[in-house]
Amino acid sequence: MRSTARVSIVFFVLAAAALCVPGRPAASGGPAHGPAVSAAESRAVWIWGGTVRSEGPEAVAEAMKAAGVTDAILLVKGTAGTVGYPSAIAPHAATVDTLGPFTDACHARGIRVHAWLNYHQDDAFGARTKNAYSIWHVRTMPAPPSSVNDGRICPLRAQEEYNAYFLAIVDEILERYPVDGIHLDYIRYPHAVYCFCPAHQAKAAAEGIDFTRVRTLLNQTYYAPADQTTYFDAIASGDPDAVKWAAMRSSEIEGVVRTVREAVDRHNGRRPAGRRPVVQLSAAFMPEGALSNLVTDRARSDQYALAHYAQDYGRLSKWLSFVAPMAYHKDYGKPASWVGQVVAGAAAKAGPNGSGVWAGIQTYNVTPQDVVDALSAARLNGSSGFALFRYGTTTPQAWEALKPTIADIREATAAAAEAGWIDANLLNSFEQKLAAAEASLEAGRDGAAANQLGAFVNELKAQGGKGVDARAARALAADALWVSDLLR
Repeated sequence: MRSTARVSIVFFVLAAAALCVPGRPAASGGPAHGPAVSAAESRAVWIWGGTVRSEGPEAVAEAMKAAGVTDAILLVKGTAGTVGYPSAIAPHAATVDTLGPFTDACHARGIRVHAWLNYHQDDAFGARTKNAYSIWHVRTMPAPPSSVNDGRICPLRAQEEYNAYFLAIVDEILERYPVDGIHLDYIRYPHAVYCFCPAHQAKAAAEGIDFTRVRTLLNQTYYAPADQTTYFDAIASGDPDAVKWAAMRSSEIEGVVRTVREAVDRHNGRRPAGRRPVVQLSAAFMPEGALSNLVTDRARSDQYALAHYAQDYGRLSKWLSFVAPMAYHKDYGKPASWVGQVVAGAAAKAGPNGSGVWAGIQTYNVTPQDVVDALSAARLNGSSGFALFRYGTTTPQAWEALKPTIADIREATAAAAEAGWIDANLLNSFEQKLAAAEASLEAGRDGAAANQLGAFVNELKAQGGKGVDARAARALAADALWVSDLLR
């Protein structure tokens, strides 16, 4: 008997009680956003290159396959600036190629690989260029702004040399390795107090921004009297200098994402037909930008994210196949249900651009039940996939709790019907299919069990948004497909 409630009545009560839809959901209800039932859920995990090197690419890929992972997001370029393959452009992180053997091992098991690249900080590039492109800190007034020589890059002054360097790494990876995706991280400013370099001062003047006023607002917010509110209140009230300064920074981040998108598109346009995967472009985002109200929840809002990180979900997602909000609920002092709020907000902002939402789920410093509840909340609010952070901190107990069984699906289906998510007249049909699948599995007929689960999924597809709430249909289908993948 499991100690974790994998998919029980709690699974459905969470959404009915608190997530994003007030009241008890009707069987024909469900959010307008979110993937169709027919869309297969992506089950991803972020993984460090050092973990692959220490455990071995074959062993890691086999463990991922056993867990039902569909996508591995491998750190190829971290904040140190070294890369996980022999590069003619960037310094190599090790004496062996991590990316190539790991991609081969994953592809042999049907797992997609995304090359994960940090943009904002590059210690090696900073050292090589003697910090010529370093970000500048606003400093406490009246002290003038000054350079911070710690490898963090100014997106404006980096537009030529560093961006060309970063794009060359992207091109090199795409030409040499059959990766399935490029995954951007640190695609943001680190804080509202950056960047105040001379180039930004000149750009602000050219755009009619009172640079001294912006400095004054930030000084009052963070230094004297350090009220933590003045700058954000100015943006909320439409202060022209604060609004234009935030928009200027946001446009710089969008420019980087757009140029990477163009590089990916060029590669996809010339790839050998049928011999290379169509490469996706995605990014990990801070969760604040998915939320909405500056006044009632100042430190957890989309305006905060725009002002603080220059990260705009709506603006950036139009260049991305999917966004991955890092909804690490424990780090934010929130319950697991908060992940659903982040996903719902991200889907509302990114969905209209055709971008999916993979919920970034915390697996460190949490219990297996926390991980399960976070996944449930994400699914019920429109996620098209999830990504666990990270492979090295996801315990065997968490993996076991996450992997569904047919018994779990039967329990969840009954609970959904009891909660009003499934028309009672359909319950018997669903139950018969699941009982048949369970009997086949017990008899050692894995293929037959997978086919019977397929019939269950097909009925969910037909009834989703009709006799079955769309949210419940997606969640139940995701688990059925997960079990089916484990059986094949």
